[in-house]
Amino acid sequence: QLTGLYNRRYYIEELTRADVQSNLPLSLIMADVNGLKYANDVFGHMVGDEILIATAKELEATFNAKGIVSRIGGDEFVVILPKTDQMIAEELINRVKQSLLSKKVGSIRLSVSFGVATKIDNTESLEDIFKKSEELMYQRKAIESPIARERVIKEIMLGE
Repeated sequence: QLTGLYNRRYYIEELTRADVQSNLPLSLIMADVNGLKYANDVFGHMVGDEILIATAKELEATFNAKGIVSRIGGDEFVVILPKTDQMIAEELINRVKQSLLSKKVGSIRLSVSFGVATKIDNTESLEDIFKKSEELMYQRKAIESPIARERVIKEIMLGE
């Protein structure tokens, strides 16, 4: 596999296994690479692949000791964080976002939108937690993705 991360099937199996009382609070982080389609269109799929690989490495470096990182679709990643509350998950997201912003593939600065939701008791379903984290990710992406695209255009024009 391109990124070396777990795939969607493994993620689903692990999420089901992690859904036990002893793992609560259980945080689920959704991540989506900003501007990947644009980068593919402008620079080609080889550069897009490099962006995915670099993003996967950063996610793994930040989250792997505490949870399970998987790539579940083209530019979408998910992180399962057992025994991790919302505040800690947000701190980890902030840490990886700062790390990503300092990395480039060619002239493209890495940018990822995140959403997180936390299951704190057994009254919540995993499906609801997934939907909440995905919804938050897409809300943030609506703001962050155009900014990332503008940054790529500026970097192309300036030749950086």
